[in-house]
Amino acid sequence: MSYLGENINTEDYSDINDVKITELNYSNPVTASYIIDRKSATFHATGGNVYSTDSGGTLVRFQIESPTDWLDPSSVRVQFDIVNTGTFVSGTKNEQLFLTGGPHSFFKRLRVLSRGIVLHDITEYNRVHELFSYFKSANVKANELSESVFSLDHYGSNIQTDAIAANTGGDSSGIKPDNGGVNNRITVLFKPYCGILNQEKYLPLKYCPLQFELDLVTAADDPVVSGDSKNYAGVDTAYTAALVSKSWRLEQFKLRCDLIKLDNNLQNEFDNQLLGDAKNRLSIRFSNFISQTFAVNNSSDLSLNMTRALSNLNRVFVSFIKSGGVDRFYSKDYNTFYSTLFGNNRPNTSAAYQKPIYYRSLDPVVSTQLQIGGKLFPEYPIQSSQEAFYFLKKCINDDKVFNKHIHAVDIRGKSYLCDKFIVVFDTCKVNAGTANYCGLDVRNGSNINLRFKFPSSGVTLPNYCHTILEAESTFMIMGTFVYVQE
Repeated sequence: MSYLGENINTEDYSDINDVKITELNYSNPVTASYIIDRKSATFHATGGNVYSTDSGGTLVRFQIESPTDWLDPSSVRVQFDIVNTGTFVSGTKNEQLFLTGGPHSFFKRLRVLSRGIVLHDITEYNRVHELFSYFKSANVKANELSESVFSLDHYGSNIQTDAIAANTGGDSSGIKPDNGGVNNRITVLFKPYCGILNQEKYLPLKYCPLQFELDLVTAADDPVVSGDSKNYAGVDTAYTAALVSKSWRLEQFKLRCDLIKLDNNLQNEFDNQLLGDAKNRLSIRFSNFISQTFAVNNSSDLSLNMTRALSNLNRVFVSFIKSGGVDRFYSKDYNTFYSTLFGNNRPNTSAAYQKPIYYRSLDPVVSTQLQIGGKLFPEYPIQSSQEAFYFLKKCINDDKVFNKHIHAVDIRGKSYLCDKFIVVFDTCKVNAGTANYCGLDVRNGSNINLRFKFPSSGVTLPNYCHTILEAESTFMIMGTFVYVQE
């Protein structure tokens, strides 16, 4: 096979052809008359209607199926109500519910299945979702948060203080407790972060009905501000136990999405192709995510081994957890990506702490490198936070994998040095938006070894290392039979 010929430019420009520009092209536009209907559908959760960590169900399940329709994956949203079940006693208690992030923070695991075949099984889901949300621009992220009533967040890029009502009541930016016979609640929506919903192809529900499973967090205070939490200035007088609730339940679960219906001619063509010959199939490329957490026991010199048989490993994301490390009201394990420079860069209302504060001796990256078999990524180790951010920005600038939000990330310098410290190793041979299936083949059992060296003294070291392997998979639809090729 020759890859040259007409694709090679030469100095001979005699064969260049003019093309009519769009402004002078009056030909008939492209149409899609074979799509005869589009509807916004709602699917309700199967099972109970009340979910919480101490009573009711903890596993939310949706079954998405239709004998004729195709699913638009970009339209999928999970909707539910958050109800504050805290106590109000005038003059004594006014337990308001303050959230630490988006609706995804309530779920520790996401599974997506089709005909019993597992497409996704993402553990530490709230942390995975949180990490990838940073790789969108701030405005895009603000729009997504508006679907859940949050125009700003507590992630550290912006100083945002809560309006906390006193024991006698009043206005609050949190969810108020029951006061007057009606539990106060808010309705929130979010798009589950998974590869099958990030890709662009419509999904024929006739052949690949989908099942979504969301598992609630273990502890009730995982997604909410805890009592006696410290504010930006490090004072614990604002979020007192009498003013903060960690008692909640989730209700009225729905999955909203758009369904497309084709005319009989095109639908019959698909049916004849998929059912008439076992060799015919619909192939849908999507990204899969394997999440793992390792205990590192406050070690300054790490060597972690990961083994997974994947045909196309594209990237490895590395971050760290220090339980209680950032020590502020918004800080939870799912949304804290710990850096050893956190103490100098925590959000603070004082003007002296508005800019990044950097000390080379406290830089979390003394040296880090990924080794797969005999190959190193990068060839020369990363030896500073600045280099780490360069590699992060370089390898996520991919308009297909990261859902078209490119050229800017919602991570500022101060946040990166505090609680958004993420290191990314790119193992793809070319940009994944340029060509498919260009990741590293590790099906032969090659060991994936991460080496990371922190400063040996003067810093507080993390408890855990969290890694995400991002691989390219293919969803094969062959009539009534489906499978995933990793």
